Amino acid sequence: MKHTEQEPRISIEKAILADVCLGIPLGKIALDIPEHLQECDISFDDQPGTYLFRGEQLAVMKRLYQKGHASVVDAVSSLVAMADDACKTSRFSVTDKPNFRFSDNPHDYQSLAKYAWPADGQSESEKPFVLRDGEVNPDCYSDDFDYVRLVRFSDTVVLLSLAAYLTGRHFYADRASRLCRIWFLNDETFQAPHFTMSQVLPGSTRLRWFGIIEARFFVYVTEAIRLLDACEAFDESEQKGLRSWFSDFLDWMQQSEQGQAARKAKNNIGFWYDLQCMVYADFCGRDAECEAIIHQAVLPRLERQMACDGSLPEELTRAYPHDYVVFSLAAMALISRGAEKVGISLWDSKQSDGRNFQAAHDWLLKAANSSSLLAQIPFSDSRSIESFHGLGPILDMGIEQRAILRILDASTTKLNKLESEYALLQQEHLNRTSENTRLQQEIDNIKSSTSWQLTRPLRFLRQVARRSAEKNCFKTVFSQSVKTSGNVSLSSDIKSGFKRYRKALFTKAGIFRHVRTFFPAASVRDPLTLLTSHQPPREKRLMQEYRHSELAKMPDTFVLYRIIGNDLVPRHKKGQSRENLRFVLENEPALPNCDKRWVVNRIFDQDEERRVIAMLEEYRQPYIHIPFDVLEYRQIGWDFDALPEPGYLNSKAFLKLGPEQQGRLRTALYRLKNNYVMHNNGARNTALRDGFARAKWVLPWDGNCFLTSEAWREISHMVTQRAHLSYFAVPMDRITDNALLLRPDYKPNPVEEPQLLFRCDVDEMFNEDYPYGRRPKVELFWRLGIPGPWDRWKNDPWDQPRRSLSPEKGRFGVAGWVARMYSGVKSLETEDKAAFKNRGIKRQEAIIAAINHIDAQVHADHSNPLGLTFYNEQWLTRAKQSLLDSDDNALQKSAQQLLERAEQILSEGLYSVTQKSSLPPSGDLHDYWHPAPYWWPDPDSPDGLPYIRKDGQRVPGTRMYEPESAKYDRTRLQLMLDGTTTMALAWYLTGREDFARHGASLLRTWFLNPETRMNPHLRYAQVRMGHKNNEGSPGGIIEFKDMYYFLDAVRLLERSEALSLSEIKTFKIWLHEYLSWLETSRQGEKEKIASNNHGTYFDLQAGAMTVYLNEPEKYRDVMFRALSRIPQQFSEAGEQPEEMRRTITQHYCFFNLQGWLNIIRLAQASGFFLGQFSNDPLIRIARSCQWVLQHDQTRWPYEQIEPFDTDRQYPLSLMALVCSLSAESGVKASDYLEKKTVFNPHDAVAPYWNVGVAIE
Repeated sequence: MKHTEQEPRISIEKAILADVCLGIPLGKIALDIPEHLQECDISFDDQPGTYLFRGEQLAVMKRLYQKGHASVVDAVSSLVAMADDACKTSRFSVTDKPNFRFSDNPHDYQSLAKYAWPADGQSESEKPFVLRDGEVNPDCYSDDFDYVRLVRFSDTVVLLSLAAYLTGRHFYADRASRLCRIWFLNDETFQAPHFTMSQVLPGSTRLRWFGIIEARFFVYVTEAIRLLDACEAFDESEQKGLRSWFSDFLDWMQQSEQGQAARKAKNNIGFWYDLQCMVYADFCGRDAECEAIIHQAVLPRLERQMACDGSLPEELTRAYPHDYVVFSLAAMALISRGAEKVGISLWDSKQSDGRNFQAAHDWLLKAANSSSLLAQIPFSDSRSIESFHGLGPILDMGIEQRAILRILDASTTKLNKLESEYALLQQEHLNRTSENTRLQQEIDNIKSSTSWQLTRPLRFLRQVARRSAEKNCFKTVFSQSVKTSGNVSLSSDIKSGFKRYRKALFTKAGIFRHVRTFFPAASVRDPLTLLTSHQPPREKRLMQEYRHSELAKMPDTFVLYRIIGNDLVPRHKKGQSRENLRFVLENEPALPNCDKRWVVNRIFDQDEERRVIAMLEEYRQPYIHIPFDVLEYRQIGWDFDALPEPGYLNSKAFLKLGPEQQGRLRTALYRLKNNYVMHNNGARNTALRDGFARAKWVLPWDGNCFLTSEAWREISHMVTQRAHLSYFAVPMDRITDNALLLRPDYKPNPVEEPQLLFRCDVDEMFNEDYPYGRRPKVELFWRLGIPGPWDRWKNDPWDQPRRSLSPEKGRFGVAGWVARMYSGVKSLETEDKAAFKNRGIKRQEAIIAAINHIDAQVHADHSNPLGLTFYNEQWLTRAKQSLLDSDDNALQKSAQQLLERAEQILSEGLYSVTQKSSLPPSGDLHDYWHPAPYWWPDPDSPDGLPYIRKDGQRVPGTRMYEPESAKYDRTRLQLMLDGTTTMALAWYLTGREDFARHGASLLRTWFLNPETRMNPHLRYAQVRMGHKNNEGSPGGIIEFKDMYYFLDAVRLLERSEALSLSEIKTFKIWLHEYLSWLETSRQGEKEKIASNNHGTYFDLQAGAMTVYLNEPEKYRDVMFRALSRIPQQFSEAGEQPEEMRRTITQHYCFFNLQGWLNIIRLAQASGFFLGQFSNDPLIRIARSCQWVLQHDQTRWPYEQIEPFDTDRQYPLSLMALVCSLSAESGVKASDYLEKKTVFNPHDAVAPYWNVGVAIE
């Protein structure tokens, strides 16, 4: 039996082992990558789309290699040398086995169990075999089996793909992609997508599941394929084939008997199984499965396989325990890296008992230093030992470096937290000082007054001022000396802490002891126990103060407010709030000493609001009505300040968030609208303010609360017994059937988030910045120190900041319980973790759905689907009148120019995509076809493919209107758009039917006629031959940028009745199909996240079409996306960084602004409220208009290598005035009528801009 090698060199896993021990990117230490370059010179889009490999490190290395950085060039050169050797390999395939030992199918992967040996006294041919743990049978590396072949294939494709990405040499990418095709796609050499015959134990009839561990090398292969995708090494069909293979393999892993057994494994195989499922699911686009695997498999596995001290008991029973501990850690590190992609931190975040991946890492470091660790790893011969040459010092350095970093990180985190708290306390101090000054001024005014009515409250005001002054004496974590330079002198507690950390850096014995004490274990107590075990601070003193106060003389009266708001589907059943209201009114008993009142809180469904109010009045219930005011709502915009960075919604980083995190971010962006519509804390505070004047105790509760007689007795008894406390928490019992509350044997289980009860003299109220669905009530729990599970909740980066602790912290008790009635959705009302999570998800969906619905309805109520959205109909009417009135000479002259052009178009014929003289790559004349203008055949390639870029050199026929452009469709498209628009405007001005008929014929020929129509896509716009399966680039979509004014022409043709109703319907179907392609195609998905003018014009054409199709919800989504990209495109000063990178900066700055002004014009004309124009982000566009218009051609200070048409300033300045983004005074419409009416289509100026648009 031929042995290729006794132990393969596993370079990928060696690197992972080092990275696990270091805990920081290797490249940063070994290659001396400058910090400023990492932070400033690499954008997210420059990074490859890898899942586990650190894309930012690879991108930095590639950039430094291109710039000639010595260390990087040396490293990459070594990599290239290895890649050159790897290129000598012809192929790897499972079909290369000379003998098929366990299966007759050559496509089956086959391997021998590593620790399988013939039984004593038997030859190899005799069966059965037995297992000897830790003793590797060298036959498993023979050529009869596929293990070594798979390892070499994995290492080779990773090596070649890295070389291809870092150097940009397609030769390596071609070699790597060829190896992948052979292993996965070629009909004769492919591997079947399963590992049924892996790690077979000869003589045993049972299939073994242990062999799935060998499939882990495919994890690295998928990373290589992602790098090759960045190099465009596969065409679309090959990409689909690879992902289909891995999807089939993932199905086998999850559904086969072996896969299910591996999933239940309690050793390292279980972690590697979870990792593989995560990687393959992400690779195949099955995103929802990734997060599910983390929550449903990885986290439960920690509890099963890890001891509380971080050790892995199953691995410690093996012959070489440290080997398997490290092997498990490698899987954990990669799992935590993958989890970061969906916003979940697994390495440092702890389970309730302290288990996490970091704990296993810490245990390993404590158990053995790196030298003894390497000593435990078995090597079969000297060649294997060489593969780990030099790793020992790296691991030693890694252990020390990791310990230092963890301690410094912990101290830095604590210091930052303390500084933040100190800043908040300082701000609070300033606020209270200001309030004291104001009160003192009022006191002085009262002192000087002779009115007894004013002097009566003097004592009360003095007490308030004195109490506020006392609260200034807060204890700070810093000493009192603050240097003028801004440096803060640390207190003795912090100084002693740093001494402890400094000692830990230099003594191994001290490292782990101090790190452990820094992270105490979380308390494992149920919420009710946490609440009831609370002891208010200085309670005896509070009792004494209360007994001597005027408040103690007041009777213990109560007023209960229940807030009825909107039913939010799918979190609630529609109408459930009204059903619960009726249940309360018919079944809740009278509550002694308690006045019941209601708050009808901004119910946007007017019919539902009327039914609720009618029911309250039927039962003679007092209520406060807070109406939903559409005009107020229209003034509210989105909270784009919540985004982590400008343009985040249009970035790849956002698309890579998990669905739950995307939902939370979208909900955060809706915060201001949410605060108005749901008005959660606002309604509670309304109830408090009203209630403080009515009773001693106020209960501002949710509308779904129900009190039984027994529950009220417990509440009122506890409150009156401990009336010296300012607040009471009343735990809730979640009900799945309201009828249960009427049964005499009903037993509550009040473990849900409590309601609050306030004494009338309290200082605290609810924070109205916190929206419904994101801890509006819990924020006050935090401030008052009310303990519960919410203390472990983490903030998202976009959450509202938490306030400091209240001076009234801890002054609360627990009183009785209250029932939370049924929401109408039974699956969300259980008390398990899954239901809790699902409630949060459904709550987010409900918030987004409700606000989307309201926005769409408000937009529909203020829009006119038949109205023009670019041209101004009043001004067109004036232009029409000017043809009869010689007094309006300037407008008459411009209108006459339009009519002269219309007469010419009547004789120019019709246009169709089928008239081009060359075929698109698809071979279908109905496909729009236009090559990329700067891409030419490669002279060094026999067939010229793939084309190469020659910047600035246009391919013949790609310049509009030149004779050779007849080969393609771009010129014909523009002639059709402008011709149809001219005909429609001419009809409006003259009423001549021949103009309308010709305009309709132009539209009919291009879009409707089966023999001449264009297929509804731009798949072959701006094609780079030899790239992307000869499909067009995303940038080709911009060629349809002028749809916004063309659709105004279609509206006019509809009025002329030159188009039949069936033709209008067919045209709308065409637009629907095109919009669908625009939103879902590869080109569209990339173009919609473009950060420059391409993203602007994507939104302009998509918005114009959704408005024309009367789809307000889709239009709202377009505008949401458009407005979110403004801070990404415009600086606060109005500059346009993305456009300033071009060689013709003045053109692109004007071009992009023209698109934005058209977007704003479209929004205004269609009734969409954009917000206050004096506020960011629209103020940036106004500043940009001012910025570009202050320059002319001779004074433009930036690069502009082509002549610029300075007349473009006129349509831009007119549109800025029309959009209310300019305050230029004394400007008349006639000032623009003298300018030319038609510009080059590349300038993005609509034809007859000064005839159809005017200053209103």
